[in-house]
Amino acid sequence: MLRDELPKIKVNMQGYILQTKPVRDEDLLVWILTPARLVCCYRFYGARHGAISQGFKLDFELEQKAGFLPHLKGTMHLGLAWLHDRERLLAWQSFLRVLWTHLKDSDECEEFYFLLLEDCAKRLERQNPKRALLEAYLQLLAFEGRLSREAQCFLCARNVAENELCVARGFLLAHKTCLGKNSFEKERVLNAFKQKSCINLSDDEVAKLYYIMLEGL
Repeated sequence: MLRDELPKIKVNMQGYILQTKPVRDEDLLVWILTPARLVCCYRFYGARHGAISQGFKLDFELEQKAGFLPHLKGTMHLGLAWLHDRERLLAWQSFLRVLWTHLKDSDECEEFYFLLLEDCAKRLERQNPKRALLEAYLQLLAFEGRLSREAQCFLCARNVAENELCVARGFLLAHKTCLGKNSFEKERVLNAFKQKSCINLSDDEVAKLYYIMLEGL
C-alpha cells in the first residue's frame, strides 16, 4: 500500500481550545482539551476555513494517519454567550494559558479538567470574571491536593502566627518576613481557600490573588 493510501481514522469530539501556535503559511498547531485527553492536532490552511481561536469550545473531527499528528477538520464553534465581552474573554484566555502550561506535557487527562471549564464557562455568564476564574483555580488546586489548608510557610516550614501572611505562585503561603510581598489578612485567605470561594473577599484582594494566579500552577 502506498504511503498516501494508508487508512485514515476519523473521530468526532468536543473540547476547549487551550492554545494555538502558527506554523508555516496559515497552518496552526492546536491544543484542545477534551473530557479524556489534551489533543495536539494540525490545522491546515487556517485562512480558508472558519476562524478558530484560544478559548473557543468546538465540536470537531480528527483525522488520524499513522506517523502524523491528527488533522483538525469539521470544526463547529459551540458559542459561549459572553465571548464578545472583551474583559471576560481576555480573563478566560489568560486562565486557559495557565491551564495549558500545566497540562501541555500530558496526554491523557482526567475528566475533572474538562468539567471545570464547563462549569467556569457557565458561571462567566453571570459572575465577575476574576472571581469565577479564581474559584476555578482553587478547585483545581484542591483536586490536585495542593491547596493550603493551614497557615504554614512553604519557605521555612514554620506556622504563620501573625495576622498577615503572603501568597506566592500556586497559592503557597509564607511569612511576610520570608517572602515580603503579596500580603493578606490570614483568616480571610484561609477561609477563602477552605470554602474555595471569593464571596467574602474584597475586589482589591480578588485582584491581587488573580494576578498571582496568572503566574502559573
